[in-house]
Amino acid sequence: MPYYGSCHVDDIDGLSTYFDKVIHISYERKDVRIIPFVLLGKLYVDDQQLSNIIEMKDKYWSYYYYYYLGDNRKNHKSRIDLEPNILNISWHDIYANDPKLLISKLSKFTDTPFDKFKIDDLIEWRRRTSICIKEMSELLNITYDN
Repeated sequence: MPYYGSCHVDDIDGLSTYFDKVIHISYERKDVRIIPFVLLGKLYVDDQQLSNIIEMKDKYWSYYYYYYLGDNRKNHKSRIDLEPNILNISWHDIYANDPKLLISKLSKFTDTPFDKFKIDDLIEWRRRTSICIKEMSELLNITYDN
């Protein structure tokens, strides 16, 4: 069974040099309001190092502008030129679209049987992520459009 590691890297061309297959997650400009809530929630819950509201708001806006301005970076757009060695999926594929479509894409790309993926775990992750977004928004008093 192949091993699939994870990391957050913007250099898709570099990754393609070292790995046979890469999954590229893109986002749309409208997603930029909620993605920082997810990142902050992870810092808040997992690391338990971030509890100052002012510091959290500053971090939110840092993430926001990073992703907002990143919308024009070359690696933000799907890289059709690198297929079939890259799987282009979007934040909406992960967070909102039909989970069976995402699992089908992952199954085909990784040559892993569909039934080996745990759709219930993905649905639970989505539920918890929605709660995180809502609670972080309320905590920081920053609104977003869903």
